[in-house]
Amino acid sequence: MAILESGSVKHFKGLSSDTKPTDASIGAGSTLVETDTGIEYFYDGDSWRPKASGDYKYDISRGKVTGAKPFYGYGRITTGAAVDTPSLIWPNGAWSAPPSTGVQISVVSTNANDTVAGTGARVLRVIYLDTSLSEQYEDINMNGTTTVLSVATNIRFIQCTFVLEFGSGVYAAGNISLSNGSGSNYSYIEAGAIRCSSSARMVPAGKRLIITQAIGSSLSPNSPAATNIQIATSKFEGVDYSANSVLIPFGDLGFQDNSFGIEFIVPAKFDEGTIIGMLATTDKSAIISGSWYGFIEDAI
Repeated sequence: MAILESGSVKHFKGLSSDTKPTDASIGAGSTLVETDTGIEYFYDGDSWRPKASGDYKYDISRGKVTGAKPFYGYGRITTGAAVDTPSLIWPNGAWSAPPSTGVQISVVSTNANDTVAGTGARVLRVIYLDTSLSEQYEDINMNGTTTVLSVATNIRFIQCTFVLEFGSGVYAAGNISLSNGSGSNYSYIEAGAIRCSSSARMVPAGKRLIITQAIGSSLSPNSPAATNIQIATSKFEGVDYSANSVLIPFGDLGFQDNSFGIEFIVPAKFDEGTIIGMLATTDKSAIISGSWYGFIEDAI
């Protein structure tokens, strides 16, 4: 294709809150500058896209890219023995996601001090996606060893839970579980912790996730443990396994009482509704952690 002169290429400026024009008179290659953020966009013939620059990730961190923000997963598990089957890095054994129809969550602690007047966790904030995959949150008052139900009944995926208000002990006094009330745990805060430690996250509606880095570590209090950590996804080669809470690995790291990370030469992309997590196996008891980092942006 030869390079052509185009009279339809236009140049715009406006606020980030303004609706970007998309009428037929606007040609591919047109540009737009948001005067309040300084972000530049180009028109590809169908939609406006941020101009690529070496500072794009930093602009996201600084809040200068409309519709984008940092996004990550952090998981930690202490194994009591060898783990032969790849298991999610999170603290409470078998893991599953809520059904696509959504659930009401049961919240309970193993310690009576996790209550609104106690020394431990008093109020939790639950960050979740509803059945439309929209980002929501709910604050839940703890009642110790007595189960409390969420107001929301359409919880599709719990991104994370953390202690919003606490007593003199600051951290959770007991193990706090968020479940369907019938044995399926969806989020968990260990005694002595202040937040969840699950490596699994789901991409919200209208977003795409770009993963740029992954980090892992494995430590054993006895003899060195050989640990394999995988980064995995619920969607693989066009097949969606999220309904079965199955994660398929697309990369792994090997550890023996050490830690290191990798930066993806070509960042990995995942669409809305995809679950991303980290799995681990180990040949003996170990403290294993896994984290991945990136950002979500509008899927334009």
